[in-house]
Amino acid sequence: MSLYRIGYFFREAFKNVASSPLLTTISILTIAVSLILVGFFGGILNALSGLIDGVAEDIRITAYLDPEVGPLEVQTITEAVRQREGVESVEFTPLAEDRAKNRALLDEDLLAGLDDASVPASPTLEIVLEKQRRLRKDVEVVSTWVKQLDGVKGVSEVEMGMDKIRIGLAFYDVFGTLAWAICIVLVVAAVFFVFATIKMAVHQRADEIEVLRLVGATGRFIRIPFYLEGLFQGLMGSVIAYTIVIWIHGRLDTTIREEHMLDIRFDLVPTTMVLWFFAGGTLL
Repeated sequence: MSLYRIGYFFREAFKNVASSPLLTTISILTIAVSLILVGFFGGILNALSGLIDGVAEDIRITAYLDPEVGPLEVQTITEAVRQREGVESVEFTPLAEDRAKNRALLDEDLLAGLDDASVPASPTLEIVLEKQRRLRKDVEVVSTWVKQLDGVKGVSEVEMGMDKIRIGLAFYDVFGTLAWAICIVLVVAAVFFVFATIKMAVHQRADEIEVLRLVGATGRFIRIPFYLEGLFQGLMGSVIAYTIVIWIHGRLDTTIREEHMLDIRFDLVPTTMVLWFFAGGTLL
């Protein structure tokens, strides 16, 4: 393809843009808004997933045993738990040691009128799970065998943090479904506005296109300027969306770290999201 033809295609494309500034601006802004919301929701979902995984990686289970449980029963329960898949370690705390820990946590004035037997305590098993990413099926598996453990003779109560993870997964699912539904509607709207813009440009150039056909121009030769016009709109929308999402990310990061003093790391614009902005904008 000659340089003259390439120059002609770009001149025609920008002539189309200049001839319909309002529609072009609407198309660019629609694409930008679509990409911003897709990028923002996608970043939030990614951050939520990382936060849930971070909590799930450090799950600890505490099994409270009956005060009168014997050493043989403790050993049997401990060995049974150790054999469970995903269990990293099991640590037994005797009744006297647990009472000493609880006593250290109580206020001196409160302890003044209490004897040792009145300080609440029980033998415990501290179960540490292997650090790994916990998916929904993992949560269900762990929850199932923990419920079984709760029914074992000698175990009075089992405490775990699975409920928080379940709530997090449920919120993630609901938020994700709603976010993607909104994004799909906006992407369809963006396609409609881009289509409307280029259709108007085609109507405005109907006579010119007819002349080009009469002198032997191919369909591809006629269409290329319109492709370039759409490419320009998509890239401009991508640049605007990327800039705004980066600004939002910076503001959120500053608010969380400096104003609320929370050491939470999240990334609203991972590398894959940057690729989505520009590839998605071009495709639109």
